[in-house]
Amino acid sequence: MNASTTFVESTVAAGRWKRRIIALTGIVAILFVAWLWITHLFTSRWEGYAAALRADGAPLTLEEIEASRSRLPEDQNGAIIVQGLFERLESLKREAGASVLVLGAEQPVVDFLAGLPTASIQPTREFREAHRDLLDVLRKLRDRPTGRFHLERGRTAIESLLPEMGPVRNASKLLHLDGLMRLVDGDMPGASENIIVSLHLAGTLDEHPTLIGRLVQMAVENQAARLLEASLAAGQFDDATLVDLSHEWDRRIRTATLQWALWGERAIFVETCDDLIAGRLQYPNLTEKPSFPFIPDALLRVNQLRGTDLWTKYMADLRTTSRPMEVTAGFEQTIQQLPKTQLVARALLPSIGRAITLHLRIEAELKSARCALAAERFRLAQGRFPNTLGELTPTFLDAVPRDPFIDAELRLAVNDQGITIYSVNNNAIDDGGSLAPVKTRGRDTLDIGFRLRLPSERTLVFLPAEEQ
Repeated sequence: MNASTTFVESTVAAGRWKRRIIALTGIVAILFVAWLWITHLFTSRWEGYAAALRADGAPLTLEEIEASRSRLPEDQNGAIIVQGLFERLESLKREAGASVLVLGAEQPVVDFLAGLPTASIQPTREFREAHRDLLDVLRKLRDRPTGRFHLERGRTAIESLLPEMGPVRNASKLLHLDGLMRLVDGDMPGASENIIVSLHLAGTLDEHPTLIGRLVQMAVENQAARLLEASLAAGQFDDATLVDLSHEWDRRIRTATLQWALWGERAIFVETCDDLIAGRLQYPNLTEKPSFPFIPDALLRVNQLRGTDLWTKYMADLRTTSRPMEVTAGFEQTIQQLPKTQLVARALLPSIGRAITLHLRIEAELKSARCALAAERFRLAQGRFPNTLGELTPTFLDAVPRDPFIDAELRLAVNDQGITIYSVNNNAIDDGGSLAPVKTRGRDTLDIGFRLRLPSERTLVFLPAEEQ
């Protein structure tokens, strides 16, 4: 083979490689353009969907939710009072001795109707005296029935800070502790004031755009309901006080909603998808066993649209259903059945069943407590308790409240000690007004509601050491 032949062959080979490189470059270019087009297509679909939701008034980001919240002047915003006490409130549980009622480690839950531990009375009284100045400031909430904490957004949506949750929870426990001691001392007016202040403390979390915020608000509402039940187990209020408490209870029932929390959870989902696309967050950080180390933007947009649509339809179904637990179960089942291409939506959409159950239980407790106030007013006027909740309308109740768990009214059971107003709870089984114990009420499936004693049965019960 001469030099000329070798040159020709090398030239032909070089030409082939050149053509291959050009072809490969063309393929890469076509794929790149196709990828850009696909990304643009799915981004446009998401943006069109989001624009349609916004046109219907649906806020899709935390900033949009914050802008849509009601504005309160500082002199009407109860949250400002609590904010000024953050440091003191944060330390309450560390300062409480083990035997201090409510806050102490040995007595985290108190069932007043079952009795108060005798050994806890003096330590609780001393703890209250040491924090009387804190209670005096909290009582300024008496004139501020609602409030707004500003949401402090973190670098990413899931890092948003909620510094108010612990202090609000501890403030509620301190008010409950003080209310119990007022009942021990026979101070019924003071107990009624604590009930109202507790309801207003719950109001500081109105329109809070997180599920955690609603859960803490529910805990505060529960404390208020338990203090009212304890008050009507120890003594009685006059009609004027009952009317005042009824008005406060009506306001709390009207504003005790999951709407803002669900908006917030949807916004966190939307913004977390944006954070992934912008590189502020990496997919492997969201799950313990990530399927892929990297998710392309187009697929993230598909997940963002699908997840947001699921959230939106779920919220719409909740507003119209009489069976919220069934709707929630269907929502969670749909999440679990999402295909692998929607792994981000599956990872980010929460398991919300327990939160919905707790919300409905608190709704049942608030409504039962409101009926109890009406029944107590009925007793003062008629000399007896009503035999049915229908007897309370329209003089003491506009209408009998609906059971949040089923498509029916709340129920009333008469017993030797008085009456019980109740919901059938999440198992939808009527146990005849047999209520779950206070210590297990968040887990037990017995009925849930309010126990109202006959005047002859109202007394303080103190448990000796061996019964505590």
